[in-house]
Amino acid sequence: MPLFKFKNPLVITGSIGFATSFDGDMDAQTRQVNTFSIGQSVGTTDDVSFSDVTGSDSVRLVSGSESLTLGYQSISGSNGVQIDGELFTIRDNLTTPNMSVIGSISAKNIIAENQSTEIIQSSGSTTFGNTLDDVHHRTGSVILSGSFNLNGYSIDGISNSSSNQRPTKLSTAFAAKEVLNTGNYGAYIRKSFTKVANSVTSLTASFSAVTASAPSAEGFDSTSINDFMFFREGMLMENDALTLFQKNASTLEIHINSSNLGYTLNDTDEIVGFGKFNA
Repeated sequence: MPLFKFKNPLVITGSIGFATSFDGDMDAQTRQVNTFSIGQSVGTTDDVSFSDVTGSDSVRLVSGSESLTLGYQSISGSNGVQIDGELFTIRDNLTTPNMSVIGSISAKNIIAENQSTEIIQSSGSTTFGNTLDDVHHRTGSVILSGSFNLNGYSIDGISNSSSNQRPTKLSTAFAAKEVLNTGNYGAYIRKSFTKVANSVTSLTASFSAVTASAPSAEGFDSTSINDFMFFREGMLMENDALTLFQKNASTLEIHINSSNLGYTLNDTDEIVGFGKFNA
């Protein structure tokens, strides 16, 4: 009985993603069964995995009446996009028009720019605004723990007690009143007396007076020329041309810088002083 044989055998080989149970020539001399497989089930209910997909610029996923489109640098959905789990972005994320987050947003820095600038640092520090004309409105209560800085001055509390005053505390109106009515505060602040010079030369005017002593323990600066006004024949003399000099326990002098003042004094001039004389 003659043998039936393919003149040109059927050659079967497998490849990546496509497997065959027989690899070689099939010439039909014997019965040969070959099974082909693709490595995973691809039924409509199977979970199919691909290492790479090449297609158009976007992929559209449809579920009922809703759809999700994945495109180049974009994700869009017919009813928004819901992400269940963590979302990591390594470059800028532009969301138009709005983004709603149910939960928390963690970021090293959050910068919100519109009419002004807000920066939330990873350290917890926050910057609002970038120019002195920025206005920030708050409705409700503000609770501060720690201190705040106002034009270079650090404030760490508000005091309503006259006995608990410190440079870093703001005083209430009641506390300020109590402080001014006790100790040396009020007495020093109220010292305002008028004296007439009893001796005048071209560059000096002498008064029988003593300057008031500032209560240094309460934080006042020492009494200086800026605590007085001096008049020559009713005309105010500029303080930057005057030097205050306590000559002795009963004599106070003002020395004139004629270059700054523009003139010298006459011995007949009436020189009147007003300010913090002791009495």
